[in-house]
Amino acid sequence: MPTLTRFAAAVAPSGHAPRGALRKDADEALIWLERAFESGYRDHGSPELDPILAPLEAQARFNAVLERMGRDVAAQRTRAAERGLLDLTPLLTPNATR
Repeated sequence: MPTLTRFAAAVAPSGHAPRGALRKDADEALIWLERAFESGYRDHGSPELDPILAPLEAQARFNAVLERMGRDVAAQRTRAAERGLLDLTPLLTPNATR
């Protein structure tokens, strides 16, 4: 699957979560948020700050999916650091070598 298509497939379900919240249907909103995670969506900061999703903060499922997203992002950062991918020195220092 091309990268853009994979990204769209992950982001699209996250866009349905607010619809469920606006309908006061927490289950629908959470199903879509969980689908987004399963599709690769990892932006746990946006749902935490979205005022439309704020009523879901009391739901254990909401917090669980955000925690899963956060853990996955942390693991990705750890793997990137281990591979030296977070070293910005070459970008910030002209003629720098690794």
